[in-house]
Amino acid sequence: MPRPVTALLLLLLSCQAGCTHMFRALTYPFDDPVMDAAWYEPTERVRGRRAQPLPRAARGARRVPTAALVRAVRYARDRGACALLVLHRRQVVFEQYWCGAGAATRPNAMSMAKAVTALLVGIARAEGKLGPLSTPAARYLPEWSGDERRRITLEHLLTMATGLRNSNNPLNPMSDIARLHLGHDVPATALGVPAARPPGQRFEYNNVNTQLLALILERVTGQRFARYLSTRLWAPLGASHARVWLDVPGGTAKTYCCLFATARDWARVGLLLMDRGRVGARQVVPADWVARMTAPSALEPSFGYGLWLGRSWTGPRRRDWSEPFVAPDTVMLVGQGEQRVFVVPSRELVVVRLGREAGPDWDDTVIPNTLVRALDRTCAPPAP
Repeated sequence: MPRPVTALLLLLLSCQAGCTHMFRALTYPFDDPVMDAAWYEPTERVRGRRAQPLPRAARGARRVPTAALVRAVRYARDRGACALLVLHRRQVVFEQYWCGAGAATRPNAMSMAKAVTALLVGIARAEGKLGPLSTPAARYLPEWSGDERRRITLEHLLTMATGLRNSNNPLNPMSDIARLHLGHDVPATALGVPAARPPGQRFEYNNVNTQLLALILERVTGQRFARYLSTRLWAPLGASHARVWLDVPGGTAKTYCCLFATARDWARVGLLLMDRGRVGARQVVPADWVARMTAPSALEPSFGYGLWLGRSWTGPRRRDWSEPFVAPDTVMLVGQGEQRVFVVPSRELVVVRLGREAGPDWDDTVIPNTLVRALDRTCAPPAP
């Protein structure tokens, strides 16, 4: 081994946690950060259940036209998909895996995790652990009580309107996102991000906002994020075990990203949203909270609480949408590298796409619009 490399390895081994940032920066799986789940250590289990199989539509009972399915599958497969699930009327009509993945594969869903954090906020509010959304976040984050961040509310955090500094260049090792993603003290990093402008003035997608919501959840519930997620959402969904990435062993979950779950379990999240928070006969998430999550926010009509919305298509502002969504009630869980859950309640349609980065010609509208148009030609029109 070359002497400089040996010296660097000895340095990394000797400095332990203080060099976590450096070690992760040097070893980060830039070529495949989604499917290379083994790199993300340490992790903590999110306990689920022995998941029951999702219901499957009999071949003769499928209402999604085969030609449309073939077009959607080819589009996904040719653009790096490693998993594709299509559910119609709560039944699986298509499921396939590529690039060595399978039904038990748990890739990194990246920012799709933001929607899960938002769902937990709604559950905590229903349990009386959080006040109205107009409540200043400083009530739960006293570290903010002495500066301009004391005006940031829970609503600002949910809608990405906090005005916090958005230092999001991952190639700059001293940026907030690099220190959040690669560092060993997530709470200190998130709480240390200063205000750049007053809250409520500008929509700015910022990972720190979601991380702060999770910190608040842990403080008001007295539980680790993984446990609260398990008992309040993941196990009630009927999902199998998942994992969250921690900053250090026994440390803090990185909740703006990095929830590792199967494609089938992401389909369960989609079904939960489609059914307004219900799982069978149980109301897991309040229906009015799901309605708020899927409503346009004041400063960005294509964003709700952790979800992107098709009803307010904003044309050139979204480089990956070539046309409006045919179904205006389309909502999306969106993660880096085209991790997607498309939910179309009016057509009882859920689509999960997980895998490698699709490339510059990816278009979010192609798969849902292909399927919705085909359903509209063959099925009764949806109710208003």
